[in-house]
Amino acid sequence: MRNAVNKSYQTLFLKAGDICMVSLRISVWTILGSCVSVVLRSRRNQLMGICHGQLPDQRVAKCTCSNSCPRPCGIVPTPSDDLYVSNSIRHMLDLFQGNSIPFTDLDARIYGGAAILHPEKPFEDSIGYQNIATAKKILSAYPIPIIEEITGGNQGRSIYLYTDTGEIVVKTHTTN
Repeated sequence: MRNAVNKSYQTLFLKAGDICMVSLRISVWTILGSCVSVVLRSRRNQLMGICHGQLPDQRVAKCTCSNSCPRPCGIVPTPSDDLYVSNSIRHMLDLFQGNSIPFTDLDARIYGGAAILHPEKPFEDSIGYQNIATAKKILSAYPIPIIEEITGGNQGRSIYLYTDTGEIVVKTHTTN
């Protein structure tokens, strides 16, 4: 395993609501608590995407989808909507599709989703759990295999993605 921060890489910090799609040699890192990062990778050409979703999905009271809608929720995401796990994953899928990469060529990894705000409550009641469940639901709808999942618990994580190799280093935060 390499050191988490490698100075020979150009480094990009991913904030909540950000998406990064890249085939260049860079390091992308982010800090997660209840937020979730999903990494999508094309097995054919090594194009990679990573998102940092803060909340599970956008709740719209009067949203009706038609049979021809390409998105199960009927909402066309805009960049500001990428704070939502559901929208950020769909946005990445749109970007892959725009690069002529079929969903069948993708695999996924999911990170984060800790119960850090109220660790005394049941995990199923936490935003972290809802974020994880939303990511799995969206990925299964396409269907995109999840090849790694480091989620849950009650501690945050730092994620370091090295795009040239696809290696991901996960550092769990400890409390003193």
